[in-house]
Amino acid sequence: MEGGKKVEDVRVTGMMIHYLYICHRKLWLLPRGVFFSGENYFLKMGKLIEEKFLYERSRENKELEDKDSKIYLNEGYLQGQIDYIDKEGNCLIVGEIKRSGRARKAALMQIAFYLYILKLKGIENIKGKLLLDEEKEEVEVILSDELEREVKKAIMQVKSICRQPHIPKAIPLEKHFCRGCSFKDFCFA
Repeated sequence: MEGGKKVEDVRVTGMMIHYLYICHRKLWLLPRGVFFSGENYFLKMGKLIEEKFLYERSRENKELEDKDSKIYLNEGYLQGQIDYIDKEGNCLIVGEIKRSGRARKAALMQIAFYLYILKLKGIENIKGKLLLDEEKEEVEVILSDELEREVKKAIMQVKSICRQPHIPKAIPLEKHFCRGCSFKDFCFA
């Protein structure tokens, strides 16, 4: 597949950071407007889990009932959509909800990316929280100097992959992320 739409100025998103650790092919397709999410069981399950969590959270805290739960970030060429924000004392908590921990590294880097954007905006005293539904686990994420360097490197990798003129090769179907991927038929048909 040729590049078709040329991608010069890549607006890096949290989803792109996530895809960097899952599949470079899926990442390359994203800024070109190629989506195959409609009937994917795993995407539907993830959406239901997120809605359930946010509903339960709003029942516990009546102030949240009428508010849009999504928080949108925009800092130059960096963009993100945070699942939810909480506060513990004077610390801001950036939350991301995932169905399972199968893609733990990808999810942790997505949260770290959001923390990095907030840091660029001058927001201090923040940390992330990854909620894994299947494992009933909460993982805390702190943007250390080392993690910030890793985020900056990931941003550069995303931009490099997205600017490539040709789609990356498909990885072997045995790769465990391919089995439930909404792009599977596109890659292996």
